Formats: sequence, C-alpha cells, structure tokens
Amino acid sequence: MPPTFGVLTLDRPFHRALCGALLSSLERHGVQMSVLILLRQRRSIARTLRRGGLRETAIRLLARRVLGSPGTTGIPLDLASYTRVAGAETVHEDQQRLARFADEHGDRVIVTDDLADPGCVAAIRRAGPSLIFSEGAGLLRQSFLDLFPIGVINMHGAGPLPGYRGLGALEFGLIDRQPVTMNLHLIDAGIDTGPVLAQQALALSGQEDLPEIYARLLRDSRDFIAGTTRRVLDGTLMPVPQAPEAGRQFFEPHPALAAYAESLLRRGDFVPAAPPSHAHSRGPR
Repeated sequence: MPPTFGVLTLDRPFHRALCGALLSSLERHGVQMSVLILLRQRRSIARTLRRGGLRETAIRLLARRVLGSPGTTGIPLDLASYTRVAGAETVHEDQQRLARFADEHGDRVIVTDDLADPGCVAAIRRAGPSLIFSEGAGLLRQSFLDLFPIGVINMHGAGPLPGYRGLGALEFGLIDRQPVTMNLHLIDAGIDTGPVLAQQALALSGQEDLPEIYARLLRDSRDFIAGTTRRVLDGTLMPVPQAPEAGRQFFEPHPALAAYAESLLRRGDFVPAAPPSHAHSRGPR
C-alpha cells in the first residue's frame, strides 16, 4: 500500500484558514489528504493539574497568571494579522474549502480535545496515515508520534536549523542577521531537533513588522510544504539528522528584544544573506 498523508491542526478559524490553504496546495501537487485531525481548545490549566499532565507551556502560562507578570507577548500573530497579509477574501475561501472537505469526507475527519484519548488513537489507526503535518498543535507526546510510520512534519519559521531552535528563534535569528527560513523537519522528542527535510529562505523587503513576517511564513510555506510532502511520500527526499550540539535552544524573547529585532529590519544596511533553497534528495526507490 502506498504511503498516505494527513494533517493535524487546531479547530480554530485561524488554523482552519491555514489548513484550507494547505489543502489547495496539496491538490496542486497531487497529494490527497487521507485524514484531518482537528484538535479542539486545549484543556484549562485547572483540569490539566487535576489529571497530572502539566507541561512546560502550561507552567509558563500559569506563572504569568499567578504572578501577574506582563512578561512576553508570544508569537505576534493572530487571524487579523494573517488576514492583513493573505487578504480577507482568500482567508474566507480557504476556510470554506476546508469546510467543504469536512462535509464531503466526514469519514476522514477526526475531532478531539485529547490526542491521547483511546477513541482518537483508534480512529487514527483505522485511517492509517503514514505521515502527517502538524500545525499549531504544540508539543506532541512520543506515543502520538509513534502512530505514523514515516513521521510528523513541522514547519519551523526562524533562523536556519540547526542553529535556531525553539520559540523566539526567529527574533534572535534577525538579531544575528540570519535569513528568515522555512525549516521543514520531522518531529522527535526534542524541540525542533528532528531530522531536516528541506529549507527555504523567505525574501524580505525590510519593511515588514514581526506579525507580517510570521504571517508571510505561514502563507508562503503552503506550496513548499506540499511539494516537500510529495517528495517524502515518493521516497525521493531523505531526512538529514541534526547534530544535537550544532544548535541552540531559544525561548520567548523579552518584548524589548523583539522590538530590537524588528528595528533591524528597517535599517538600510540590514540585508541578511539568503542561503540557497535546498532539500536532501535520493534516487527513486
């Protein structure tokens, strides 16, 4: 049986638009989406505490709420920012495209609020995707990753891997005058440490703010994701492992650092050297 492909995304208007745009690109590249996993709103922190499943991201959020820290603002991107780049009509069309897919292929859609729920796991096993792309679903447990024979793809928009891993890696890459890069890699137990599939630099004019850069990374990555997926499924793309010691792990930057990174874009002398787009190929099987 040939390998099959699925998508995991959050069940929110923003992520539905992104998934609809990806669906269009997949169709252009001849890739059929065999399963769509929609992850509902995450559990409340209180419920997570009761179940004993508190994770690093929840700890940070809890600390902000308890301590009242203004802290950092997180990735400066929402549906409004994305709509500013993609256009309201395009966003609406993409949301409707995904809605039509769900209506026409209800047997391929799994809706859950817990990826570890036995019913969800059983449904994924029945669908049997070999490879999936994860969009916005956060850190994934190894037991979930093990459900997919080829793996789970992540798009990490930042400086080039392996040098820039984690949240805030885009801002710190800008400070280091590194090209903003669409890094496609397989997810492993670490954070952005899995084998790299392909990388492509994002061309910038120098007039973008951070929300626009994040939005353009998502908008412009759709065809890149679909084309890379096609090659992975064809067996013509070879993942290249990252050396653990080759990269750095970044965390959410202070707003002042994010503002400094953004200001560098507006300097006339800031022209990050874009690396050649590349993927790691092998001959047909």
